[in-house]
Amino acid sequence: WEPLLSQLGPEAAAGLLEQVNEARVEAGLEPLAELPQAAEAEASANAVMVRVSLDPEFASMVRLDPDAVVFVVARVPDGSPMPVAAQRRLVRELPLELTLDDGDAVMPTQALSAVREVELVARISSDGTATARSDDVTSPPVRVTLPVEGTVELVLGANR
Repeated sequence: WEPLLSQLGPEAAAGLLEQVNEARVEAGLEPLAELPQAAEAEASANAVMVRVSLDPEFASMVRLDPDAVVFVVARVPDGSPMPVAAQRRLVRELPLELTLDDGDAVMPTQALSAVREVELVARISSDGTATARSDDVTSPPVRVTLPVEGTVELVLGANR
């Protein structure tokens, strides 16, 4: 499984690294100290920097579970609701900055670097799953043409 580490995005590689190290220890080998350099995924040409925050007025009126799941997704506008790229984070990390790139692809057949335009949205999942529900807290979607310079701002609760 070690060669696969260099083929994955940083988050997926980190999860696999933990399992690889458990197997190495059981086999009497030293655990890997860190991810191989290649797993420090170079951003694709269409990488998108995103800043996610809570609307201050909304945040002052609600009490959010710090362990609630936040999904940040890029999807093809007017296309399938299936994201092209996504990251799963937690409310306690807000405000946060991240980069969506090919390493965050949801389907191996559709990469962020293969599309010209995406709609970005952040969502606090009411039940912790990737399936959107009517009671989820979302940001207004932001449509961008790739590549995009600078950081795209997503504000959760701004449309409530």
